[in-house]
Amino acid sequence: MMLTPGVKRIIFIRAGRFDYAELELGKSAHLVGDNNVGKTSLIESLQFLYIGNFNEMKFGNYKWDETQRYYFNSDQSYILFECMTNKGKYVTVGLHGRGALQSYNIERFTFSGLYQKDIFVLADNHVRAFDDVKMKLDEDARHFRILEAKDIRASVLGSLDDTQISLGIVPLRDEGKYGKFSHLFRNLLRLNNMTQQDIKETLLEVHDQFRKKEINLAVEYGTEFARARLERDKLNELKRILPDAQKLKEQWGMHTSTRKDIPAFYQHLERIKTETIQRLRADEKRFGDAARQADEKIGQLKISQIAIGKVIKERAGKHAVAQNNLSTLAEKEQSLQGFVASLEREALRNLGSQISGLQGKLHANTDPVEVIQQDIQKLNRKLKNLQSSHDNFALLAGTALKVHFTDAEIHDVFRVLNPVLLSAPLQQGSIEVSDEAGALRYLYAIRDAIRNGVFEWNGTKIQLSSLPDTNEALHDIESIKVEIEVTKARLKKKTSELVVAQDASAVKKQIEELSGQATTIQKLLIKWDESQEELKKKPEWESQVKTLLAEIELKEAEARQTEEEKSALSGQLIRQKNSAEQAGLDVEKVFKERYALPDASWPIGLIDPSWTDDFHQAASIYREMHDTNISTGREVGNILESIRRSAPSAGDHFVGTSLEEQIEAIFTTVDSIQKIEESCKGIWEGCVVGLRTSFSHILKDLDSLREKMRSFNQHLAGVPISNLKRISLEIEERKDHTKKYRDMISNEGTLFAGLSESTKAIEEIGKMIEQNPIIRLADLFGVRFIIEFEDGSKKTFSDLSSIESNGTTIMIKALINMILIRDMMRPSVIKSGEMSIPFYLDEANQIDPKNLKQIVDTAIRLGFCPVLASTIPVAVAENLYFVQWADKGRAVLDSHRRIRREVKEELVENAAA
Repeated sequence: MMLTPGVKRIIFIRAGRFDYAELELGKSAHLVGDNNVGKTSLIESLQFLYIGNFNEMKFGNYKWDETQRYYFNSDQSYILFECMTNKGKYVTVGLHGRGALQSYNIERFTFSGLYQKDIFVLADNHVRAFDDVKMKLDEDARHFRILEAKDIRASVLGSLDDTQISLGIVPLRDEGKYGKFSHLFRNLLRLNNMTQQDIKETLLEVHDQFRKKEINLAVEYGTEFARARLERDKLNELKRILPDAQKLKEQWGMHTSTRKDIPAFYQHLERIKTETIQRLRADEKRFGDAARQADEKIGQLKISQIAIGKVIKERAGKHAVAQNNLSTLAEKEQSLQGFVASLEREALRNLGSQISGLQGKLHANTDPVEVIQQDIQKLNRKLKNLQSSHDNFALLAGTALKVHFTDAEIHDVFRVLNPVLLSAPLQQGSIEVSDEAGALRYLYAIRDAIRNGVFEWNGTKIQLSSLPDTNEALHDIESIKVEIEVTKARLKKKTSELVVAQDASAVKKQIEELSGQATTIQKLLIKWDESQEELKKKPEWESQVKTLLAEIELKEAEARQTEEEKSALSGQLIRQKNSAEQAGLDVEKVFKERYALPDASWPIGLIDPSWTDDFHQAASIYREMHDTNISTGREVGNILESIRRSAPSAGDHFVGTSLEEQIEAIFTTVDSIQKIEESCKGIWEGCVVGLRTSFSHILKDLDSLREKMRSFNQHLAGVPISNLKRISLEIEERKDHTKKYRDMISNEGTLFAGLSESTKAIEEIGKMIEQNPIIRLADLFGVRFIIEFEDGSKKTFSDLSSIESNGTTIMIKALINMILIRDMMRPSVIKSGEMSIPFYLDEANQIDPKNLKQIVDTAIRLGFCPVLASTIPVAVAENLYFVQWADKGRAVLDSHRRIRREVKEELVENAAA
């Protein structure tokens, strides 16, 4: 007996999560493993076999490039499908990943015969390169061939030009429905995730002979409707601007009438402007000449004032000198009152003698007192230390070390450490030694680090000559005694020097005081001699003061008279200048008068003799005339702008190359409103007819779908379900949507009937296009599920999610897709049962085992191969496969991890049922 055509085995090699997987598809299979171990991705890979175009495949929410990298993440990734053809032969279809360097691209291939692992995987578990696989297949004459997408489609349909590798596992009556089969097959692989909306989309996908699956109102009628609305808006706007149009006529008449007087008045204004400027220029010259004459006289008076001022200044200077001499002489006489010159000169001679005697007392220079005192302090400290060393000679560090070192070694070592330590005693509070041997080792180390006057330690070199040394001889008691005596002698000498230094300081201070007194007397004697000479010039100075004062008074009177004359002339000058300047300003004022030129195109009228000759008054009148013209023109512009704002849609009626043409267009348009209204009516009625036709088509398609569902229910009723009498589907029209569409195509409706010109109708349809621009057939109905039980009870569900039993929900999803697929197959295949198409059911353990078994048994009877998956096993399927984790997060599945169940034969009566 020939095996049923279909896929018999799925093989993964380094693909997806699997290091290696072999899944045999018999009547039914159950994958058991942890979540995310790869169960679903293993079954979803069946799309690579049954669907030719990668773009039509669905792998959850993943993009195609992510799917490629997941399944074929290296050039060692293979997925193979071992199939039984409709001719009873084995053919294997495979996919090979080309790796990251080839952007994870995939190449599909096929070869005749069964899959053999050693062709792809070596004994050491290394995967063969694809070129080696092709070579091996060619050696075995396995009829290897690379496949394109169209080849996959032709192969599964059994129409491939190469009969040796043509599969024929999808025996469609009409190969043109391969796309619909692909849609249903994808559903079979995702039954758990299939929603109510998916079922609706599936029914529409399969039953696709519709005239109008959707109406795109925006595309099909948006332009025409927008035109109808635009014309309606134009008409309403034109009616709205009628008052503005009347006002425009009034303002435009006023504006055109003001232009006839402006050119003539402009000529009159220019004439009196010229006359006014000539008069003001003459006044400016007359006042300017008078001002220049006054200015010349003022200049002459200023010269006289300068000469008088120089004389006054010269006399005042001499007067000040003479007066100052007299004042200075008086001050000297006052300060020297009671001063006896002979006695002061005798006192100065005595002070000189005293200073000479004190200077003789000073002897050779000595150090300052402070320096000598510091030297005495240092010698006292040294003497104290020497006496301490003498008293504690046996305890000194230097004495103790002489047993172990020479004198030279001691000096060198303590030059590195501190020379002062040699004279310190070995006792508590000074130098305490707790480890004599350790201390000596440290000192020996320092001694040994000294070579030729250089100390080297841990990479550091120090010249001993650069370190301080002690001049004290501390190596024997006699040397210490000698040093004590020497220090005492130096201390005595320094004490004597201190006494002398302190006495010399007192003598110097006395000399400084006497020298100060002598200097004061000398200054007074010099001042006395000067005053005696100045007394001889006193009469001359007094005569000069009197004469000069009289001369200054005469010149000051002359200066006052000159200033009075200059002040009078200055007043006259200012008045003449102001008058000249005012005439100039009046000229400037004439030139500053601003008024617009009349338009050259305006006609020139007659000059009125009554017009004023006052230039500024005339300019003001001209501006008022011009402003009147401008204001009416502006009002015309404002009215035009108001019309454009109030009638934006009707703007094309107001075009013109000039303002006059635009205004004339407005007047003409307003007069033709009746004709525009008739045109708007015709456009709107045409739009209504089109909408009615489209709504009629889509509602007829809904009725057709309802009829097709009745036929589908007849097929569904022919499928026996053990615990249910019948399952049927019913198309439920969503009258909340369809009522208004049916009203639109009915004469009894309320939207269009008698409202072909109505603003309300236009707004309602406009709102429909804006809020719901696309009317889909899928949105006009729902699917109800009717379940009849053996006891005669019946339940109706408007949504899958409301069905209490998960098993019943899955059964409905599976049956819908299976029946639709069976309806596509050739009748001979259905009759012979030579069809085996896989479907997938995840989380099988969450379905009641009895319900699950009914789903599996029903699917097998209908020619489908159930593949179940869950984290725990359920005793329903023929084969149980246990997916396990291998190394490095990879999974493995093969025949060693399979349990084959032996299913007892059902009772005859159950089978008959």
